[in-house]
Amino acid sequence: MNQTTHRPLVSIGLIAYNEERFIRQTIESLLAQEFRDFELVISDNASTDRTGEICLDFASKDPRVIYDRSPENVGTIGNFNRVAERCSGEYFMLACGHDLWSPLFLSRCVDILKSDPGVVLCFSDCVYIDSHGKVIRSACPQVDTRGMDLRARFNAVLWTPHCAAVCGVCRSSALRQVLPMRSVIGPDNIMLAELAFLGTFARVPEELFFLRIFRTGGYEVSTSERLFNKTYSLWRSPAMFGRFTYEFLAMVRRRSPSLPEKVRLSAATSLRLAKMACGFFGTLIMSQFCPKTYERLLKWLVPPSADGR
Repeated sequence: MNQTTHRPLVSIGLIAYNEERFIRQTIESLLAQEFRDFELVISDNASTDRTGEICLDFASKDPRVIYDRSPENVGTIGNFNRVAERCSGEYFMLACGHDLWSPLFLSRCVDILKSDPGVVLCFSDCVYIDSHGKVIRSACPQVDTRGMDLRARFNAVLWTPHCAAVCGVCRSSALRQVLPMRSVIGPDNIMLAELAFLGTFARVPEELFFLRIFRTGGYEVSTSERLFNKTYSLWRSPAMFGRFTYEFLAMVRRRSPSLPEKVRLSAATSLRLAKMACGFFGTLIMSQFCPKTYERLLKWLVPPSADGR
């Protein structure tokens, strides 16, 4: 493990579990950033493949790379909380061990955060890539909430169809107020919504983040295994979604600055949760009882090469 006496401006928290297929490319992508004042803290979630070996090789050559291995698999959520606690930079960026970034990503985001103290999170437009790095499609752009009041920016974040912004660059002072990430399905939804109470989000209108899609299979199994290192049956799904709903609404009630806002934002959240429930349970039911239809739908939505087979 490498240590440095200099406190970097940016801490990149890289979470990894059995990423030997991609992690070399991922680390090279991060170390190639034009902005250089950062530390790369790698939290290996007890990988059983060559992930650790590859990371240690980088750590031996670049003092900005710090490698830490968890003695046991704590799930993606536990690993995120673990690496966030270890990072010391003024800004924090979450990275996953299979994604890629343009060399301009950090510099574009840091410039905005430096120039506008009201921004708590900055992100770029996102592109989905497959296991071979081939572009699948552009993601729906997320909303730049600068200039919006609390209600408008909360709703903009609430109704965004994906959570790629969680991998943007965040003020550590704001991040510490929303930690730890909650141990529920969809923790990034709650985290982004809570950050919206603390300030604005800034969007860099350039496709600088490449999010890799390579997993297929039963939603409830693969998701619960990654998030919690546990496998839950289909019959546990209503309870899991109920916990997510409770945590989301409790956060809104706690963060809302007044009773009228609490009522309005809770109503908006309830409507959004109802729509999410339809998609969540529809996916679960289809993957369990109509597996062939589910696989056909996945192949239609994601090109066959995206799953690496």
